[in-house]
Amino acid sequence: MIIAVDGGMTNTRFALVEAGRVFDRIKYQIGVRDSINSGRQVLEKAVRDGISELLGRNTLEPRCPEFPICR
Repeated sequence: MIIAVDGGMTNTRFALVEAGRVFDRIKYQIGVRDSINSGRQVLEKAVRDGISELLGRNTLEPRCPEFPICR
């Protein structure tokens, strides 16, 4: 499984992907713009919460990733 995180100016989206198929996705209405106005902690919290929610909704345990993919 891969968790893809797409951070935009106004939203941060999360997708749970395996073998090219999206199993679940969520969107938080927090983006880069919010970190500019309120500090990076708000965006960091959204990323932590989004990953935690996605794992919890799909009864998956958190593990260290083998490698991050950044773009």
